[in-house]
Amino acid sequence: MAEEFNSPFPFAQYRFKTDGKALFLDYDQIVQSEKDKLLNVTERGQLAWNEILSDLLQEFEYDAEAGTVLRWKVDGIDSPIRIDPRIAFGSPNVNGIATWVLRDRWKVGDSLADIADDYVLPKDLVTAALRFERIEVDPDRPNKWTH
Repeated sequence: MAEEFNSPFPFAQYRFKTDGKALFLDYDQIVQSEKDKLLNVTERGQLAWNEILSDLLQEFEYDAEAGTVLRWKVDGIDSPIRIDPRIAFGSPNVNGIATWVLRDRWKVGDSLADIADDYVLPKDLVTAALRFERIEVDPDRPNKWTH
């Protein structure tokens, strides 16, 4: 995006929408005379019709004063996984805890209950973070040390 639009901070300059898989922006942000079209930036600029896709798209959460993106529900609108540049250095996170931190704790053998207790998170949020990190979660896995 930065290269294609000659913008070092495209999320600060343009307003995006997503269906959870692709990024879109209103085409009139690029060509003012083109209304009701979307530009699919993840498909090399393929055009789409806003009237067809508008009910499927969720906008990012923007700062009203600055106009910059605040949060992106990166794994879908109902997911607790968020990206917020002010939290966890912009890493995907749940309640402020980076998902990679929870993944690494799981990989070294910590149990779901121990991870949840240590970060004061409900187990379902830890499970969601692990699934986001492509970890198959066995909630009954015993605590074990790994070498």
